[in-house]
Amino acid sequence: MTIFSLGEFFVLLLLLPVVLRPLLHKAGTTDRLSIFAPFAFFISILLIFADGLSVETISIALISFFVFFFNIRALVRCIEKLPVDLFSTGAKIACFLGFTLICATGHFIFKNYPFKNLYRINKSSLAYVSQQKTLYGGSFEEGFAPRQPKQKATAEFYTFKFEGKPEKPEPEQKFEIKTAFAELFAKQPAEGGENTENAENSADAQTEENTENTTNIDAAANENQQNPLPGENIANTENPANETGAAQSASGSGNTEISANLNLIEENSTNASAAPQKIIIYLPDVFTYVQENVITIKSLAAKGYTVICADFFDPNRAYFNDWHNKNFARSFYARYLATYEPENFNQDYFSVLKTQELFAVVKYLQEQNLSDQIACIVADGDAAQAAKNYNKITQGNFSIFALTENIPGYVPGRGNLALLQPAVYYHIQPSPTDGWTQAQIIAQRVQKFIEKQENK
Repeated sequence: MTIFSLGEFFVLLLLLPVVLRPLLHKAGTTDRLSIFAPFAFFISILLIFADGLSVETISIALISFFVFFFNIRALVRCIEKLPVDLFSTGAKIACFLGFTLICATGHFIFKNYPFKNLYRINKSSLAYVSQQKTLYGGSFEEGFAPRQPKQKATAEFYTFKFEGKPEKPEPEQKFEIKTAFAELFAKQPAEGGENTENAENSADAQTEENTENTTNIDAAANENQQNPLPGENIANTENPANETGAAQSASGSGNTEISANLNLIEENSTNASAAPQKIIIYLPDVFTYVQENVITIKSLAAKGYTVICADFFDPNRAYFNDWHNKNFARSFYARYLATYEPENFNQDYFSVLKTQELFAVVKYLQEQNLSDQIACIVADGDAAQAAKNYNKITQGNFSIFALTENIPGYVPGRGNLALLQPAVYYHIQPSPTDGWTQAQIIAQRVQKFIEKQENK
């Protein structure tokens, strides 16, 4: 989501020449700089659909609309290629207000841009967590299945895994002329004849030594055969065939034992490499999508767990009935209702909806024969009640870790709000803390919770 802030800065840069036209325009020419206004407004609308409704995207859209609206007359004159000599007082006031709003919004976005947290993420193990998204079609009543061609996706299943930090390749050795000449002269003999003679003498000496050793070994063998040691099996000496067979049998059994050990080591190594990872089901609240919890999820995956989560868009089980249920507006509108219109926020309905989503996620794991690897369910905010409802309905015993106010500074149900939307977070949280620290605390507590459950 932070990458879309660059798009917001781009919109502001497009608007700057429009509001600076009274200073940049040359009298008697066509006012061509006004053409940037509709392009900036169009990009601001695209940002809303791409990044979703937020304070930043709404602010950018309003400012670009303001500049576009007050420059419609200038656009018409530009299209008709009419020259402009002077700007009216109203146009100058509108440009001045637009410039002031652009500077204020740019300062607001820059101030709340998570530079520090992006640096932390890129330098930590979270940078090596892979994310895989699988699109499914269907509904809660009929069930979900992999999306077919031309079928609308009604569910998005995410799998997060820690791939490990790749090994750095060894740096190539630089070619240096001085080093190359030194190695070349070191390999060439100073006096060819003397070195050749030394090499021949060395080879002859080595050959004589080998011959002498072989002779000594044969003599020792003959002596042992003629004078057996006390207690030695005479029968074996008289019948060398038996001795040879026994030696081969012993050698064969030794080879069999070594082969068995090698097979056992290889089997253990294969089992260790194919050891299943423990799975965590992350269940976000109705106020967020999976991507709005991505820092916490990646922190859990960096601990060695496989994290499974999903977003659902079943039209028969919609969060809201009108355009508020669209992907770009759903979570924002849910937060708005819970904060400013709590009487219109149907908590019971959302609890039932989240329980159905959990059923779908567990079934997704069952279809892949992974349900027996579930370590626990991490439920954000009121989603913990849905997890309890699931255990009650199925008489299951899934361990549930609820994200509540016990995490210092954490706002239950809002995901990584402190990291992704710090302006909103500091507005609603009376005791704010660092968002990166929140995610790390959650990951550590979940890890201890799983270990404690296993030791029971």
